[in-house]
Amino acid sequence: MKLNLGCGDDLKPGYKNLDFYNKKADVIHDLDKLPYPFKENTFEEILAYNVLEHLLDPYKVLLELHRICKNDAIIKIIVPHFSGGNAWGNIQHKQAFNTFAFEQNYLKEHFKLRKLKITFPSRRFFMRWFANKFKGFYDYNIANIFPADDIYVELEVKK
Repeated sequence: MKLNLGCGDDLKPGYKNLDFYNKKADVIHDLDKLPYPFKENTFEEILAYNVLEHLLDPYKVLLELHRICKNDAIIKIIVPHFSGGNAWGNIQHKQAFNTFAFEQNYLKEHFKLRKLKITFPSRRFFMRWFANKFKGFYDYNIANIFPADDIYVELEVKK
């Protein structure tokens, strides 16, 4: 089974679509309220596109996603990079992220980081290779000069 977490208007066929505001979703639930209405080891894939930045405690949410995922499940995440206008341009955003957010030791006991990619608007195409090759240097030294859009992450659940 697959879950489209915080689906908004993007109802995906083949997924259980969960949202708090879209009453057409399969499941209506406030994502800040834990636990989620699913049994342990239910999902083999979760999409969390532009969701975590809206939540009060993304770490607790990731632990909840770990609970409802099967072993080796994939969680695909898109969050705003702290440098982009997308990060703080929405009054509902509570968080912004840098590339190290998903590389913390306390996540490594629950997840394997399969992929992490910084995305850019097309006018900054020249930064794609450099920023993804030298993530730390980019985040700490030039992100505010050449802002990114988002961070795309794939986590593999370890149980």
